[in-house]
Amino acid sequence: MPEYPSHLPLFPTYQSQSRQPLRSTTMPGPTPQLDHIIIHLPLEQLDSPPKWLTDAFTISPGGTHGDGKTTNKLIVFADGTYIELLAFTSPAARVDHWWGDKGYGIVDYAFTLPAAGPGVAGADAGAQGYEHIRTRLDAAQPALAAVGRAGLLPSALRSGSRAKPDGDRIEWHVAFPLPECRGRAPFWCFDVTPRERRVPVDKAATTHPSGALAVGSLSVFVADEGGEERAALLQVLDASVPFDAGPDGVEVRLDESTWELATPRKIESHVPCQLFVVGAREGSGEMAALRDRGRGLAARLTLFTGPGAGERGRIQERVGEEGDEVFIGFTANM
Repeated sequence: MPEYPSHLPLFPTYQSQSRQPLRSTTMPGPTPQLDHIIIHLPLEQLDSPPKWLTDAFTISPGGTHGDGKTTNKLIVFADGTYIELLAFTSPAARVDHWWGDKGYGIVDYAFTLPAAGPGVAGADAGAQGYEHIRTRLDAAQPALAAVGRAGLLPSALRSGSRAKPDGDRIEWHVAFPLPECRGRAPFWCFDVTPRERRVPVDKAATTHPSGALAVGSLSVFVADEGGEERAALLQVLDASVPFDAGPDGVEVRLDESTWELATPRKIESHVPCQLFVVGAREGSGEMAALRDRGRGLAARLTLFTGPGAGERGRIQERVGEEGDEVFIGFTANM
């Protein structure tokens, strides 16, 4: 299992410059996209975001989810992805909620599939594409069940919604892993109402003090020494991001632990977002989060910055007294 590099930067090296992607002999499938990444905050920090967030990002209004249990704000990037800053509306709201037992920090991440077009609801296109992915996920079920990890697979689509501060109600469909596996594998999100109502990608929202332009990479850590958890996650990701998902059937798995992900909006001369599966080091914060605190997800995020952004140090902040550290690195668009 590859270990996280001990030298700076604290994020894996991009693979696309060193290996020419292969072409698949199978028919190309839908192109999975990174949709968003969730950072769980205490309610008081969502209401009044801390300086480590406001110094780096423009924070946009979000709203309250349909069940009234969670509320959010958004950090939107020009590539159409976003960070969801999420908080529970009360301690009681955490009871029996799928993120209720999660600590503060990065707790989950979502994939999506392309919408039908600008201004068009993407639910039909997403649901149809998801059936292609679902077939592959179902094929992985027996092997995952044999090692007790079938819960990593997403369940059937369910409805979700959010009321924005201006009264607009937006809707989507989501498919989650089982509650005990939430965060250990991605969930899926497909818009019913047009995506631009959920993710307002305008200049005001996507212009950040840090110069952040797009998600460069998401590093997901695994802790098991025997490798079963890692092997199971790789199976889920292989089914979720098919080798033939890229344009013209270009392979998007760069090596055994690295995938390229599309994003909802394309930025000219933009290096694709990459997803890494990384072994947590003994004594690291990620190992403590996964093994000692029983977190579902330990992850680090790299953001690309635009021209003229200059050098910027990484964010490394613990969220709350008992939360996990949030690592966000910044690098020039390659």
